[in-house]
Amino acid sequence: MKNPSSFALALLTAMLSVAAEAAPVKWYLQDVTFEDGARVEGSFVFDADTNTYSDIDVTTSPGVAEIVGGVETTVSGFLYDRVSTRIVLAPDPEIVYIDDAAQDAIGQGVGIVELSFRSPLTNAGGRVQLATTNGPPVPSGYAGEFSCPPPLDYPCSDEFRIRVFASGFVTPQPFQAVPIFGPWNFLALAGLLLWLGGRRVTSGQYRGTR
Repeated sequence: MKNPSSFALALLTAMLSVAAEAAPVKWYLQDVTFEDGARVEGSFVFDADTNTYSDIDVTTSPGVAEIVGGVETTVSGFLYDRVSTRIVLAPDPEIVYIDDAAQDAIGQGVGIVELSFRSPLTNAGGRVQLATTNGPPVPSGYAGEFSCPPPLDYPCSDEFRIRVFASGFVTPQPFQAVPIFGPWNFLALAGLLLWLGGRRVTSGQYRGTR
C-alpha cells in the first residue's frame, strides 16, 4: 500500500463508527406538549441491545386533565425517574411507562407517563415521533400522562386523570463508545500505527543512502 498511514486512519474511523452504532443512546424530549399546552421536558437512555431504559429524568408542568367521564380538572406537574413498577407491561423499543420512585401518594398523588413511539428506538439514533393526537393512535392509544390526586394511589378508578400528548418527538445524544471500543483495541491500533511509522522511517533512510 502506497500510504499505510491512510489505511490506519481508515481502520480507526471504521472501528469508532461500529462502536458508536453499538452504544446506548440518550434521547431528549423535544417540543412535547399536552393538549392544554403544558409541557414535558427531559431525557432518558435506551439500550436497544439489552432493551433497557435508564437515567430517566422527565418533568411535566401543571395543567388541565380530563377525569373519566369528560370532566376537566387541574393537575400538578410530576417528576419521573424510573421505569414504572405500577404497570405490568414490560418496556420495549416502542413503549415505556415511567414514574417517580419517591412519589408520595398521600401528599402529592401519583403520576405515570406513557411514552409510545411511532417507530422503534434503536442505537442508531434518529428522530422518532411520539404517538400524539397529531396522527393515528398506536396499539396502546396515544402517549400521555395518567395521574391520581392525593391521597389516592394508582389505580384510582373514578378519579383517574388523563392528559394526552398533542405534539412531540425524541432525538438522540449518543454516549461516547469507550466501553465498546475497549483498551485492547486501542493498544492494538497504536501498535499498528507505530509499526507502520517505523516502516516509513526505515524506508526513508534506505532511500537516502542510495
